[in-house]
Amino acid sequence: MNINEISEKTIEKFLLEELSETESEQVMWRTVSNRDFLERLSAKEDDMIKGYLLGDLTAQEEVRFEKIYLYHPRRRERLEFIQEELHAYETGMEKELAAEQPARDVEMVLVPVKPKRKIQLKAKWLN
Repeated sequence: MNINEISEKTIEKFLLEELSETESEQVMWRTVSNRDFLERLSAKEDDMIKGYLLGDLTAQEEVRFEKIYLYHPRRRERLEFIQEELHAYETGMEKELAAEQPARDVEMVLVPVKPKRKIQLKAKWLN
């Protein structure tokens, strides 16, 4: 793997611990030596979490995500944070859309996209 050309797929494999030890070390080195890359990795991580929460992953990806990614407490905390962000966004959108509705005799129904899962990891992981 060329350290200068780390793909999005490689970042995903890194986050799911599917790279060799050497490849993982190269990615880790890149995160400490290149702030732009660290931001790219963080954005990919957020995208993976959002995909999981919105039900956009395949069954196989979902199993890997739950088994590997969510194994780490810091990652579960990050998932909970993003879940709260999505909920706040959803709530804010509902209020914003309600305020923008024109005053008419016809009722308009605007439905924002909601996450397909409500994760309650604290209870799940205490066992």
